Amino acid sequence: MQFKLLLTVCLLAQQFYASHAFGSTDQITRELQEANYFSNDPATFVTVCRGSNCESAAEGFTNIDRKVAVTLDNLVTVGSNSKYITAILILKLVDQGMIRLTDKLTDYFPEYGQWGDVTIRDLLNQSSGVPEYVFSKEGVNRIVRSAFNWHSRKWKPRDLIQAVAKLPSMFPVGSKVEYNNTNYVLLGMIAEKVSGQPLDQLLKTQLFEPFGLRSTYLSLPAEQRNLRVSGYMVANLPFPGWFINTFSRKIKKIGPYLDTTNLFDSSFVWAAGGIVSNTQDLARLTYALFHGDVLSQATLAEMTTTRLGSVLGMPLQYGLGLMKTPSPIGDGFGHGGLVPGYQTITNYYPEKDLIISMSRNMGPSQLYAVYYDFLTRLENPVDEKPFIESDEVRKENLGRNGVHLRLKGHLATDTSKKTMFRDSYGYAELKENGKISLPFASFDAVATEFNGQSQLELRLKGSLSFLDNQSKEDVTLPFLTVVVNQTELSHKSESLLQANETQQIFAYKGVTKVIPGGREESCVTEIIDVSSTANLQVDGAKDYGFATKDSIRLAGNIPLRKVTKDEVVPELEQRNLKTCSSASQEPKTPSSNN
Repeated sequence: MQFKLLLTVCLLAQQFYASHAFGSTDQITRELQEANYFSNDPATFVTVCRGSNCESAAEGFTNIDRKVAVTLDNLVTVGSNSKYITAILILKLVDQGMIRLTDKLTDYFPEYGQWGDVTIRDLLNQSSGVPEYVFSKEGVNRIVRSAFNWHSRKWKPRDLIQAVAKLPSMFPVGSKVEYNNTNYVLLGMIAEKVSGQPLDQLLKTQLFEPFGLRSTYLSLPAEQRNLRVSGYMVANLPFPGWFINTFSRKIKKIGPYLDTTNLFDSSFVWAAGGIVSNTQDLARLTYALFHGDVLSQATLAEMTTTRLGSVLGMPLQYGLGLMKTPSPIGDGFGHGGLVPGYQTITNYYPEKDLIISMSRNMGPSQLYAVYYDFLTRLENPVDEKPFIESDEVRKENLGRNGVHLRLKGHLATDTSKKTMFRDSYGYAELKENGKISLPFASFDAVATEFNGQSQLELRLKGSLSFLDNQSKEDVTLPFLTVVVNQTELSHKSESLLQANETQQIFAYKGVTKVIPGGREESCVTEIIDVSSTANLQVDGAKDYGFATKDSIRLAGNIPLRKVTKDEVVPELEQRNLKTCSSASQEPKTPSSNN
């Protein structure tokens, strides 16, 4: 009898642990719910595999109207994860003797002789020097024309290359690694030429069917199109909403977002970014690859040998169609992917025999921060308690003027001994006279000392649009800083901080003029309205305060008011900040936004 009772208790304990341990479907689902809440993105999909044991979850909605819930059957455009898949195909053809890594581009396409001695290896590891077609002048023109052309165009690979076919190499072949979409369109063309098959059919017979990828397509069949979730991006474009919604059938402005699901046909990025799939299939292929089922051991070793390079000016380690990225649990091997409206990351961590593939239907988005926050909590859970939003901080309770703020991340100490947010992401919605402005896209935080008290400054910035980055003119961007007094907060036993004076919470909003060359000039337009109560909910590992290595989650409503002309604001003067209405012709850059 005692043995049966003990056995029953053990079984119940195992069941409880299985349903509550991080990595279980229940726990993963909760994390995805929090990710959607703090970022305000529509949906997140994830697959986690420990060895061959995989768990998948999907949370959120297929559309930004949040009426239809996503399921595991839904699909996304996986962007540059397509390069990863195309590279696996090319290397499989290498193993089959159909292609050699030393073969030259001109062996297959002599008409591209202006690009010198580019080889298959150079195309795979992004060291070819071939010009980028997507961001070329003609490429950008095609994207803009597509947005306002009422007819979808199917692009042929040669059409894509034609945008840069008359341009010389960007750098000597093999001299450096610079991420580029043209390389992978050329690889797709080579695969078609040596096989005599269309690329979509070749991918199907070589990879998708043999390894059970039942939801992966280069050309999405018409009967599957309803499974692809809608994709969105922040409406950070120099066109008014009425103009977009009147003259474009490809994109639609919905509040502060653009529906970019049909911005251009996937053939525009083809082998470099046009594949549609889901996280289960990406994880399935990754498992087969790194467990020796796809490539020979020697070829896999070639694939995972990386070189230091750059993507859009940022450093990366790139191999033959995959990236190596550091993490708290060792290097990950895989790829990220972004197309307007969608973002996906897939990585394999050999030290843990762990695969994580994650997708979101918002892009560019904060997916990397969400992904690494998820990874950190997966391996080192520090706070198992779910975040429950207080009524006071619901965005519906924000008045006509102010900011609704959400932010999640981990606090860590950098080499300068400052406390910074790591793996942080969030969402801030500004209201002016009841109207919503664009959400902020960049978040960080730093601990400071002010008047002998410890404070945490949350810094939010607007981001340059793609067209802004091409501009040679000054660009004006909004910024917002929220200062939380840690000394005051540490004495609170509740996580909800309510204040109507600036000793506990201080906030100011302004604009930064970004001048070509990187110089910034900033000034303050609005400050916290002390005549109304601000509400900030702060949940950490200890429910209050800020301690290094804490997982911190914040949400709040902070009323703002305009700074009137020539108004003297002592709090701003003490912080060496100037108002935009100041008599000074050259506003000083706030130290909190350097």
